[in-house]
Amino acid sequence: MSKLFHAGLCLGIGLLTACAGLPDKVDRVSLPQATGSQLAPAPGGQWPSARWWKDWNQADLDHLVALAQQQSADVEVAKARWLQAGAWVERSDAARGLKASADASVTHERFSANSYIPPPYGGKVYDDSELSIQASYDFDFWGRQRDLLKSALGEQQARAFEAAGMADLIAVRVAQAYVRYQFICLRQALLQARLAMEVEHLTLQTARTATGLDAVDTLRDLQIDVANSQQLAQSLRQQRDEQRVVLQTLTHQPWASLKLTHHPLSMIATGVPAQLPLDLLSRRHDLAAARARVDAAYDQVEAARAAFYPDVNLAAFAGLSSLTLASLTQTGSLVAGIEPALHIPLFDSGRLRSSLRVERRTAELAVAEYHQVLEQSLEDVNRALVMIRGQDEQQPWLDARMTAQQQHVQGIEQRVHAGLINDNERLRAALLLNSIQDEKAALDEQRLLARIALVQAMGGGFDVSDHRVTMSMRKP
Repeated sequence: MSKLFHAGLCLGIGLLTACAGLPDKVDRVSLPQATGSQLAPAPGGQWPSARWWKDWNQADLDHLVALAQQQSADVEVAKARWLQAGAWVERSDAARGLKASADASVTHERFSANSYIPPPYGGKVYDDSELSIQASYDFDFWGRQRDLLKSALGEQQARAFEAAGMADLIAVRVAQAYVRYQFICLRQALLQARLAMEVEHLTLQTARTATGLDAVDTLRDLQIDVANSQQLAQSLRQQRDEQRVVLQTLTHQPWASLKLTHHPLSMIATGVPAQLPLDLLSRRHDLAAARARVDAAYDQVEAARAAFYPDVNLAAFAGLSSLTLASLTQTGSLVAGIEPALHIPLFDSGRLRSSLRVERRTAELAVAEYHQVLEQSLEDVNRALVMIRGQDEQQPWLDARMTAQQQHVQGIEQRVHAGLINDNERLRAALLLNSIQDEKAALDEQRLLARIALVQAMGGGFDVSDHRVTMSMRKP
Protein backbone atom coordinates (compact mmCIF):
# COMPACT_ATOMS: atom_id res chain seq x y z
CA MET A 1 0.00 0.00 0.00
CA SER A 2 2.88 2.32 0.88
CA LYS A 3 4.52 1.68 -2.49
CA LEU A 4 1.29 2.44 -4.35
CA PHE A 5 0.87 5.64 -2.34
CA HIS A 6 4.38 6.84 -3.13
CA ALA A 7 3.97 5.95 -6.79
CA GLY A 8 0.68 7.85 -6.98
CA LEU A 9 2.18 10.81 -5.14
CA CYS A 10 5.13 10.97 -7.54
CA LEU A 11 2.82 10.69 -10.51
CA GLY A 12 0.58 13.49 -9.20
CA ILE A 13 3.56 15.77 -8.57
CA GLY A 14 4.85 15.02 -12.06
CA LEU A 15 1.52 15.84 -13.66
CA LEU A 16 1.20 19.08 -11.71
CA THR A 17 4.75 20.04 -12.62
CA ALA A 18 4.14 19.30 -16.28
CA CYS A 19 0.86 21.16 -16.46
CA ALA A 20 1.91 24.17 -14.38
CA GLY A 21 3.57 25.84 -17.35
CA LEU A 22 0.82 25.26 -19.90
CA PRO A 23 0.41 28.19 -22.31
CA ASP A 24 -2.93 29.92 -22.68
CA LYS A 25 -5.29 28.77 -25.38
CA VAL A 26 -5.02 30.81 -28.59
CA ASP A 27 -8.28 32.30 -29.83
CA ARG A 28 -8.80 32.12 -33.56
CA VAL A 29 -9.01 35.43 -35.38
CA SER A 30 -12.35 36.24 -36.97
CA LEU A 31 -11.55 36.81 -40.62
CA PRO A 32 -13.31 39.77 -42.26
CA GLN A 33 -15.54 39.36 -45.28
CA ALA A 34 -15.89 41.80 -48.15
CA THR A 35 -18.05 44.66 -46.90
CA GLY A 36 -20.91 46.09 -48.89
CA SER A 37 -24.61 45.67 -49.51
CA GLN A 38 -25.72 42.10 -49.95
CA LEU A 39 -27.62 42.64 -53.15
CA ALA A 40 -29.59 40.39 -55.43
CA PRO A 41 -27.61 38.20 -57.86
CA ALA A 42 -28.05 38.33 -61.59
CA PRO A 43 -31.41 37.27 -63.03
CA GLY A 44 -31.45 33.66 -64.12
CA GLY A 45 -29.13 32.35 -61.42
CA GLN A 46 -25.52 32.61 -60.36
CA TRP A 47 -23.27 35.24 -61.93
CA PRO A 48 -20.89 34.49 -63.41
CA SER A 49 -21.82 30.95 -64.34
CA ALA A 50 -19.32 28.15 -63.78
CA ARG A 51 -18.58 27.99 -67.53
CA TRP A 52 -19.26 31.62 -68.35
CA TRP A 53 -17.48 31.55 -71.72
CA LYS A 54 -20.07 29.10 -73.07
CA ASP A 55 -22.67 31.86 -72.76
CA TRP A 56 -20.99 33.51 -75.76
CA ASN A 57 -21.98 30.64 -78.10
CA GLN A 58 -18.51 30.54 -79.66
CA ALA A 59 -17.71 26.95 -80.60
CA ASP A 60 -14.07 27.80 -81.37
CA LEU A 61 -13.62 29.37 -77.94
CA ASP A 62 -15.22 26.37 -76.20
CA HIS A 63 -12.82 24.06 -78.04
CA LEU A 64 -9.77 26.20 -77.22
CA VAL A 65 -10.64 26.40 -73.52
CA ALA A 66 -11.15 22.63 -73.32
CA LEU A 67 -7.79 22.00 -75.01
CA ALA A 68 -5.96 24.49 -72.79
CA GLN A 69 -7.38 23.09 -69.56
CA GLN A 70 -6.48 19.55 -70.61
CA GLN A 71 -2.93 20.39 -71.73
CA SER A 72 -1.95 23.11 -69.25
CA ALA A 73 1.23 22.44 -67.29
CA ASP A 74 0.03 24.92 -64.64
CA VAL A 75 -3.12 22.87 -64.08
CA GLU A 76 -1.04 19.69 -63.96
CA VAL A 77 1.27 21.18 -61.32
CA ALA A 78 -1.69 22.41 -59.25
CA LYS A 79 -3.29 18.96 -59.35
CA ALA A 80 0.02 17.32 -58.38
CA ARG A 81 0.29 19.67 -55.39
CA TRP A 82 -3.26 18.73 -54.39
CA LEU A 83 -2.46 15.01 -54.64
CA GLN A 84 0.69 15.57 -52.59
CA ALA A 85 -1.38 17.24 -49.86
CA GLY A 86 -3.75 14.26 -49.98
CA ALA A 87 -0.80 11.95 -49.28
CA TRP A 88 0.09 14.11 -46.27
CA VAL A 89 -3.46 13.70 -45.00
CA GLU A 90 -3.22 9.92 -45.32
CA ARG A 91 0.09 9.94 -43.45
CA SER A 92 -1.34 12.08 -40.64
CA ASP A 93 -4.41 9.88 -40.37
CA ALA A 94 -2.33 6.70 -40.33
CA ALA A 95 -0.24 8.04 -37.42
CA ARG A 96 -3.34 7.98 -35.19
CA GLY A 97 -4.03 4.26 -35.52
CA LEU A 98 -2.81 1.11 -33.82
CA LYS A 99 0.76 0.12 -34.68
CA ALA A 100 1.66 -3.56 -34.89
CA SER A 101 4.67 -5.48 -36.16
CA ALA A 102 5.97 -9.03 -36.29
CA ASP A 103 9.60 -10.01 -35.73
CA ALA A 104 11.50 -13.24 -36.24
CA SER A 105 15.20 -13.79 -35.57
CA VAL A 106 17.73 -16.59 -35.13
CA THR A 107 21.18 -15.90 -33.68
CA HIS A 108 23.76 -18.68 -33.97
CA GLU A 109 25.98 -17.77 -31.01
CA ARG A 110 28.63 -19.26 -28.73
CA PHE A 111 28.08 -18.07 -25.17
CA SER A 112 31.12 -17.14 -23.12
CA ALA A 113 32.05 -19.55 -20.35
CA ASN A 114 33.31 -16.64 -18.24
CA SER A 115 30.37 -14.25 -18.63
CA TYR A 116 27.02 -13.90 -16.91
CA ILE A 117 25.78 -17.21 -18.38
CA PRO A 118 27.51 -20.00 -16.41
CA PRO A 119 28.08 -23.59 -17.56
CA PRO A 120 26.58 -25.82 -18.75
CA TYR A 121 25.25 -23.15 -21.17
CA GLY A 122 28.35 -21.00 -21.09
CA GLY A 123 31.03 -22.13 -23.49
CA LYS A 124 28.56 -23.81 -25.86
CA VAL A 125 26.90 -22.81 -29.14
CA TYR A 126 23.13 -22.27 -29.31
CA ASP A 127 20.58 -20.97 -31.79
CA ASP A 128 18.93 -18.11 -29.88
CA SER A 129 15.51 -17.92 -31.59
CA GLU A 130 12.65 -15.45 -31.20
CA LEU A 131 9.26 -15.09 -32.83
CA SER A 132 7.06 -12.24 -31.58
CA ILE A 133 4.29 -9.76 -32.33
CA GLN A 134 4.35 -6.22 -30.87
CA ALA A 135 1.55 -3.68 -30.80
CA SER A 136 1.33 -0.14 -29.44
CA TYR A 137 -1.22 2.64 -29.29
CA ASP A 138 -0.86 6.34 -28.45
CA PHE A 139 -3.90 7.73 -26.68
CA ASP A 140 -4.68 11.14 -28.17
CA PHE A 141 -6.34 12.48 -25.03
CA TRP A 142 -5.38 16.08 -25.79
CA GLY A 143 -6.18 16.03 -29.51
CA ARG A 144 -2.66 16.61 -30.86
CA GLN A 145 -2.89 13.97 -33.60
CA ARG A 146 -6.42 15.10 -34.40
CA ASP A 147 -5.25 18.72 -34.84
CA LEU A 148 -2.34 17.63 -37.04
CA LEU A 149 -4.79 15.73 -39.24
CA LYS A 150 -7.12 18.75 -39.41
CA SER A 151 -4.18 20.93 -40.41
CA ALA A 152 -3.22 18.52 -43.19
CA LEU A 153 -6.83 18.51 -44.37
CA GLY A 154 -6.81 22.31 -44.38
CA GLU A 155 -3.73 22.41 -46.61
CA GLN A 156 -5.29 19.84 -48.93
CA GLN A 157 -8.43 21.98 -49.07
CA ALA A 158 -6.39 25.05 -49.97
CA ARG A 159 -4.63 23.19 -52.77
CA ALA A 160 -7.94 21.82 -54.06
CA PHE A 161 -9.19 25.41 -54.35
CA GLU A 162 -5.98 26.44 -56.12
CA ALA A 163 -6.20 23.55 -58.59
CA ALA A 164 -9.78 24.46 -59.49
CA GLY A 165 -8.87 28.15 -59.66
CA MET A 166 -5.97 27.43 -62.01
CA ALA A 167 -8.36 25.81 -64.50
CA ASP A 168 -10.57 28.93 -64.32
CA LEU A 169 -7.52 31.16 -64.80
CA ILE A 170 -6.58 29.22 -67.94
CA ALA A 171 -10.10 29.84 -69.29
CA VAL A 172 -9.68 33.58 -68.63
CA ARG A 173 -6.33 33.70 -70.43
CA VAL A 174 -7.72 31.83 -73.44
CA ALA A 175 -10.78 34.09 -73.59
CA GLN A 176 -8.64 37.23 -73.42
CA ALA A 177 -6.39 36.07 -76.27
CA TYR A 178 -9.42 34.94 -78.30
CA VAL A 179 -11.14 38.32 -77.91
CA ARG A 180 -8.01 40.21 -78.90
CA TYR A 181 -7.50 37.96 -81.92
CA GLN A 182 -11.08 38.41 -83.14
CA PHE A 183 -11.07 42.19 -82.78
CA ILE A 184 -7.70 42.43 -84.52
CA CYS A 185 -9.28 40.54 -87.42
CA LEU A 186 -12.19 43.00 -87.39
CA ARG A 187 -9.84 45.98 -87.40
CA GLN A 188 -7.88 44.40 -90.25
CA ALA A 189 -11.08 44.21 -92.31
CA LEU A 190 -11.85 47.85 -91.54
CA LEU A 191 -8.29 48.84 -92.39
CA GLN A 192 -8.45 46.96 -95.69
CA ALA A 193 -11.57 48.92 -96.63
CA ARG A 194 -9.90 52.14 -95.50
CA LEU A 195 -6.78 51.44 -97.53
CA ALA A 196 -8.89 50.82 -100.65
CA MET A 197 -10.63 54.18 -100.16
CA GLU A 198 -7.33 55.95 -99.53
CA VAL A 199 -5.84 54.50 -102.72
CA GLU A 200 -8.94 55.59 -104.65
CA HIS A 201 -8.70 59.04 -103.09
CA LEU A 202 -4.99 59.20 -103.93
CA THR A 203 -5.72 58.28 -107.56
CA LEU A 204 -8.34 61.02 -107.89
CA GLN A 205 -6.11 63.55 -106.19
CA THR A 206 -3.19 62.65 -108.44
CA ALA A 207 -5.33 63.43 -111.48
CA ARG A 208 -6.49 66.74 -109.98
CA THR A 209 -2.93 67.70 -109.08
CA ALA A 210 -1.71 66.85 -112.58
CA THR A 211 -4.32 69.22 -114.05
CA GLY A 212 -3.39 71.93 -111.57
CA LEU A 213 -6.72 71.90 -109.73
CA ASP A 214 -5.12 71.14 -106.33
CA ALA A 215 -1.77 71.82 -104.71
CA VAL A 216 0.95 69.20 -104.41
CA ASP A 217 0.80 69.37 -100.59
CA THR A 218 -2.64 67.77 -100.59
CA LEU A 219 -1.32 64.89 -102.68
CA ARG A 220 1.60 64.39 -100.31
CA ASP A 221 -0.75 64.26 -97.32
CA LEU A 222 -2.71 61.47 -98.99
CA GLN A 223 0.48 59.58 -99.79
CA ILE A 224 1.43 59.80 -96.11
CA ASP A 225 -2.03 58.49 -95.13
CA VAL A 226 -1.61 55.48 -97.43
CA ALA A 227 1.85 54.76 -96.02
CA ASN A 228 0.53 55.04 -92.44
CA SER A 229 -2.28 52.60 -93.22
CA GLN A 230 0.14 50.13 -94.77
CA GLN A 231 2.35 50.36 -91.69
CA LEU A 232 -0.68 49.85 -89.45
CA ALA A 233 -1.65 46.80 -91.51
CA GLN A 234 1.74 45.27 -90.83
CA SER A 235 1.41 46.09 -87.13
CA LEU A 236 -2.01 44.43 -86.96
CA ARG A 237 -0.65 41.30 -88.66
CA GLN A 238 2.06 41.14 -86.02
CA GLN A 239 -0.46 41.63 -83.18
CA ARG A 240 -2.72 38.94 -84.65
CA ASP A 241 0.20 36.49 -84.86
CA GLU A 242 1.17 37.32 -81.26
CA GLN A 243 -2.30 36.39 -80.01
CA ARG A 244 -2.18 33.26 -82.14
CA VAL A 245 1.10 32.33 -80.43
CA VAL A 246 -0.55 32.86 -77.03
CA LEU A 247 -3.40 30.52 -77.99
CA GLN A 248 -0.95 28.04 -79.49
CA THR A 249 1.08 28.01 -76.26
CA LEU A 250 -1.97 27.63 -74.04
CA THR A 251 -3.48 24.80 -76.10
CA HIS A 252 -0.17 23.08 -77.02
CA GLN A 253 -1.28 22.91 -80.65
CA PRO A 254 1.01 23.16 -83.70
CA TRP A 255 0.73 26.40 -85.67
CA ALA A 256 -0.84 24.70 -88.68
CA SER A 257 -3.35 22.79 -86.53
CA LEU A 258 -4.69 25.89 -84.80
CA LYS A 259 -7.73 26.69 -86.94
CA LEU A 260 -9.18 30.09 -86.08
CA THR A 261 -12.19 31.52 -87.86
CA HIS A 262 -13.13 35.17 -87.61
CA HIS A 263 -16.40 35.64 -85.73
CA PRO A 264 -17.86 39.06 -84.90
CA LEU A 265 -17.97 39.53 -81.14
CA SER A 266 -19.60 42.96 -81.05
CA MET A 267 -23.03 41.38 -80.64
CA ILE A 268 -22.05 39.38 -77.54
CA ALA A 269 -23.98 40.56 -74.50
CA THR A 270 -21.50 42.36 -72.26
CA GLY A 271 -23.89 43.37 -69.53
CA VAL A 272 -23.34 42.63 -65.88
CA PRO A 273 -25.91 42.57 -63.08
CA ALA A 274 -26.95 46.06 -62.08
CA GLN A 275 -26.28 45.06 -58.49
CA LEU A 276 -23.37 42.82 -57.58
CA PRO A 277 -23.24 41.21 -54.12
CA LEU A 278 -19.72 41.59 -52.78
CA ASP A 279 -20.07 38.26 -51.01
CA LEU A 280 -19.35 36.79 -54.45
CA LEU A 281 -15.71 37.49 -53.58
CA SER A 282 -15.84 34.51 -51.22
CA ARG A 283 -15.95 32.38 -54.38
CA ARG A 284 -12.48 33.51 -55.42
CA HIS A 285 -10.19 30.51 -55.27
CA ASP A 286 -7.25 32.47 -53.85
CA LEU A 287 -9.39 33.93 -51.07
CA ALA A 288 -10.89 30.52 -50.24
CA ALA A 289 -7.40 28.97 -50.22
CA ALA A 290 -6.08 31.72 -47.92
CA ARG A 291 -8.96 31.12 -45.49
CA ALA A 292 -8.30 27.36 -45.51
CA ARG A 293 -4.63 27.99 -44.73
CA VAL A 294 -5.57 30.20 -41.79
CA ASP A 295 -7.65 27.35 -40.34
CA ALA A 296 -4.80 24.90 -40.98
CA ALA A 297 -2.30 27.21 -39.25
CA TYR A 298 -4.47 27.48 -36.14
CA ASP A 299 -4.82 23.69 -36.07
CA GLN A 300 -1.01 23.53 -36.01
CA VAL A 301 -1.05 25.95 -33.05
CA GLU A 302 -3.46 23.67 -31.18
CA ALA A 303 -1.25 20.66 -31.94
CA ALA A 304 1.84 22.49 -30.63
CA ARG A 305 -0.04 23.44 -27.46
CA ALA A 306 -1.21 19.85 -26.93
CA ALA A 307 2.45 18.76 -26.88
CA PHE A 308 2.72 20.31 -23.38
CA TYR A 309 0.40 17.63 -21.98
CA PRO A 310 1.54 14.15 -20.89
CA ASP A 311 1.71 11.49 -23.57
CA VAL A 312 0.10 8.14 -22.72
CA ASN A 313 1.12 5.02 -24.63
CA LEU A 314 0.22 1.37 -24.27
CA ALA A 315 2.42 -1.38 -25.74
CA ALA A 316 2.06 -5.15 -25.63
CA PHE A 317 3.94 -8.11 -27.03
CA ALA A 318 3.54 -11.88 -27.29
CA GLY A 319 5.66 -14.56 -28.88
CA LEU A 320 8.08 -17.44 -28.52
CA SER A 321 11.69 -17.42 -27.35
CA SER A 322 14.15 -20.32 -27.07
CA LEU A 323 17.86 -21.10 -27.12
CA THR A 324 17.25 -23.84 -29.67
CA LEU A 325 15.13 -23.99 -32.76
CA ALA A 326 13.83 -27.42 -31.78
CA SER A 327 12.19 -26.13 -28.61
CA LEU A 328 10.91 -22.82 -30.08
CA THR A 329 7.38 -24.09 -30.64
CA GLN A 330 7.03 -25.70 -27.22
CA THR A 331 4.60 -24.27 -24.68
CA GLY A 332 7.38 -23.32 -22.31
CA SER A 333 8.83 -20.92 -24.91
CA LEU A 334 5.82 -18.61 -24.68
CA VAL A 335 6.57 -14.99 -23.66
CA ALA A 336 4.11 -12.10 -23.28
CA GLY A 337 3.97 -8.70 -21.68
CA ILE A 338 2.17 -5.37 -21.47
CA GLU A 339 3.86 -1.99 -21.09
CA PRO A 340 1.86 1.13 -20.24
CA ALA A 341 3.98 4.27 -20.56
CA LEU A 342 3.59 7.89 -19.55
CA HIS A 343 5.80 10.60 -21.01
CA ILE A 344 5.76 13.91 -19.13
CA PRO A 345 7.69 16.90 -20.58
CA LEU A 346 9.09 18.15 -17.27
CA PHE A 347 12.15 20.05 -18.46
CA ASP A 348 11.35 20.51 -22.15
CA SER A 349 9.27 23.67 -21.97
CA GLY A 350 11.91 25.77 -23.72
CA ARG A 351 11.77 23.68 -26.87
CA LEU A 352 8.01 23.30 -26.72
CA ARG A 353 7.45 27.01 -26.19
CA SER A 354 9.68 27.93 -29.10
CA SER A 355 7.79 25.48 -31.32
CA LEU A 356 4.48 26.96 -30.16
CA ARG A 357 5.78 30.47 -30.83
CA VAL A 358 6.73 29.47 -34.38
CA GLU A 359 3.24 28.09 -35.04
CA ARG A 360 1.61 31.21 -33.59
CA ARG A 361 3.69 33.45 -35.84
CA THR A 362 2.83 31.21 -38.79
CA ALA A 363 -0.87 31.64 -38.01
CA GLU A 364 -0.44 35.42 -37.78
CA LEU A 365 1.28 35.37 -41.18
CA ALA A 366 -1.59 33.34 -42.66
CA VAL A 367 -4.09 35.91 -41.34
CA ALA A 368 -2.04 38.78 -42.79
CA GLU A 369 -1.86 37.01 -46.16
CA TYR A 370 -5.64 36.54 -46.09
CA HIS A 371 -6.07 40.29 -45.54
CA GLN A 372 -3.67 40.94 -48.41
CA VAL A 373 -5.63 38.71 -50.79
CA LEU A 374 -8.91 40.30 -49.68
CA GLU A 375 -7.59 43.81 -50.34
CA GLN A 376 -6.30 42.75 -53.75
CA SER A 377 -9.68 41.19 -54.53
CA LEU A 378 -11.52 44.41 -53.73
CA GLU A 379 -9.04 46.40 -55.81
CA ASP A 380 -9.50 44.05 -58.78
CA VAL A 381 -13.28 44.34 -58.61
CA ASN A 382 -13.27 48.12 -58.21
CA ARG A 383 -10.80 48.59 -61.06
CA ALA A 384 -12.92 46.42 -63.38
CA LEU A 385 -16.10 48.27 -62.39
CA VAL A 386 -14.45 51.65 -63.01
CA MET A 387 -13.37 50.52 -66.49
CA ILE A 388 -16.84 49.19 -67.27
CA ARG A 389 -18.52 52.35 -66.03
CA GLY A 390 -16.24 54.58 -68.09
CA GLN A 391 -16.70 52.48 -71.23
CA ASP A 392 -20.46 52.39 -70.81
CA GLU A 393 -20.49 56.18 -70.52
CA GLN A 394 -18.51 56.49 -73.76
CA GLN A 395 -20.78 54.16 -75.70
CA PRO A 396 -23.80 56.52 -76.22
CA TRP A 397 -21.56 59.34 -77.47
CA LEU A 398 -19.78 57.03 -79.88
CA ASP A 399 -23.11 55.65 -81.13
CA ALA A 400 -24.35 59.21 -81.67
CA ARG A 401 -21.24 60.07 -83.68
CA MET A 402 -21.64 56.88 -85.70
CA THR A 403 -25.29 57.62 -86.52
CA ALA A 404 -24.58 61.23 -87.43
CA GLN A 405 -21.67 60.31 -89.69
CA GLN A 406 -23.66 57.56 -91.42
CA GLN A 407 -26.39 60.09 -92.18
CA HIS A 408 -23.76 62.54 -93.37
CA VAL A 409 -22.27 59.93 -95.73
CA GLN A 410 -25.72 59.14 -97.12
CA GLY A 411 -26.37 62.83 -97.77
CA ILE A 412 -23.04 63.28 -99.54
CA GLU A 413 -23.64 60.19 -101.70
CA GLN A 414 -26.97 61.66 -102.82
CA ARG A 415 -25.25 64.93 -103.72
CA VAL A 416 -22.53 63.03 -105.62
CA HIS A 417 -25.17 61.15 -107.61
CA ALA A 418 -26.84 64.47 -108.35
CA GLY A 419 -23.53 65.81 -109.65
CA LEU A 420 -23.34 68.59 -107.09
CA ILE A 421 -19.97 67.52 -105.60
CA ASN A 422 -17.12 65.23 -106.63
CA ASP A 423 -16.02 61.89 -105.19
CA ASN A 424 -13.34 63.48 -103.04
CA GLU A 425 -15.97 64.73 -100.59
CA ARG A 426 -17.60 61.30 -100.50
CA LEU A 427 -14.27 59.59 -99.79
CA ARG A 428 -13.40 62.04 -97.02
CA ALA A 429 -16.74 61.39 -95.31
CA ALA A 430 -16.42 57.61 -95.78
CA LEU A 431 -12.89 57.65 -94.34
CA LEU A 432 -14.12 59.53 -91.28
CA LEU A 433 -16.92 56.97 -90.85
CA ASN A 434 -14.31 54.21 -91.12
CA SER A 435 -12.29 55.85 -88.34
CA ILE A 436 -15.36 55.96 -86.08
CA GLN A 437 -16.05 52.29 -86.85
CA ASP A 438 -12.48 51.48 -85.83
CA GLU A 439 -12.99 53.42 -82.58
CA LYS A 440 -16.15 51.43 -81.94
CA ALA A 441 -14.31 48.15 -82.53
CA ALA A 442 -11.62 49.21 -80.06
CA LEU A 443 -14.24 50.22 -77.47
CA ASP A 444 -16.17 46.96 -77.94
CA GLU A 445 -12.93 45.05 -77.39
CA GLN A 446 -12.18 47.01 -74.22
CA ARG A 447 -15.72 46.44 -72.94
CA LEU A 448 -15.50 42.69 -73.47
CA LEU A 449 -12.04 42.48 -71.88
CA ALA A 450 -13.30 44.53 -68.92
CA ARG A 451 -16.16 42.04 -68.44
CA ILE A 452 -13.65 39.20 -68.48
CA ALA A 453 -11.58 41.07 -65.88
CA LEU A 454 -14.67 41.45 -63.70
CA VAL A 455 -15.51 37.76 -64.10
CA GLN A 456 -11.99 36.91 -62.98
CA ALA A 457 -12.14 39.38 -60.08
CA MET A 458 -15.44 37.90 -58.88
CA GLY A 459 -14.12 34.34 -58.88
CA GLY A 460 -14.55 33.25 -62.50
CA GLY A 461 -17.61 31.13 -61.74
CA PHE A 462 -15.66 29.20 -59.08
CA ASP A 463 -17.91 27.72 -56.39
CA VAL A 464 -16.34 26.76 -53.07
CA SER A 465 -19.00 24.14 -52.34
CA ASP A 466 -18.05 22.20 -55.49
CA HIS A 467 -14.49 21.64 -54.26
CA ARG A 468 -14.89 20.83 -50.58
CA VAL A 469 -12.49 18.18 -49.28
CA THR A 470 -14.15 15.76 -46.88
CA MET A 471 -12.73 12.84 -44.96
CA SER A 472 -14.28 10.77 -42.20
CA MET A 473 -11.79 11.01 -39.34
CA ARG A 474 -11.56 7.89 -37.23
CA LYS A 475 -12.14 8.38 -33.53
CA PRO A 476 -9.06 7.61 -31.44
